[in-house]
This record gives sequence, structure tokens and C-alpha cells, in this order.
Amino acid sequence: MKEYEVSEAMVELPRIVEEVERGGAVALMGEKGRAVAVVMPIVAYYEYCRLKAEDAGAWKHPERDFWDAVQEFRSKYTAEELEELNVEEIYADVRDRSADFQGIVIEDWTL
Repeated sequence: MKEYEVSEAMVELPRIVEEVERGGAVALMGEKGRAVAVVMPIVAYYEYCRLKAEDAGAWKHPERDFWDAVQEFRSKYTAEELEELNVEEIYADVRDRSADFQGIVIEDWTL
């Protein structure tokens, strides 16, 4: 995989896009010499999303829109079942409310 420093990538964007259009992927390197992003063909991105979601147990297509999700949800539950749901219980562990996450910089992303 070809690598570009982020500052270099801004100037070389046309060349990077050409490489990606040919099916390659390009890593963008940050100040510390570590990859901070990857530019890849959209088909490769969709495949990555599918494989990542398969590992998690449920594949969702990145282009699936919100309305499709609403319709699917409505088809699974009756109005009576929805009234019985305890929303506070369902979402109790979704967000960590114990810390203020503003300003946190994540140094290392592993895929």
C-alpha cells in the first residue's frame, strides 16, 4: 500500500484518487509516522463494512437509509409491544455518562 504524509496528500490528491480508481489503497500518515486514514475504493469500503459487521453478528449496508430501518422496526413489533418497552432499561448501557469526552484525542486506532 502506498503511503503519503497528510500534508503531502493535500497536494497529491489527484494522484491518490487515480491510484484508488485503479483499485489500490493509500495510507495517510500522521505526524508521528503512523497511519491515520486509508483511502480505498468504495467497493472495498463496503466489503470492509460487511465483514466488520459479520464479525459483530449483524450486517448492515452502509447505504441503507433511516426510513428502511424504521420500516423494518415497525414490521417487527406491534403497537402494544412497543408500549411495553422500557426505553431507559434498553439504553442504560449505551452511553458512558461518567466522563466528559470533549477534547479526548485517541492516539491509536486498531481495526
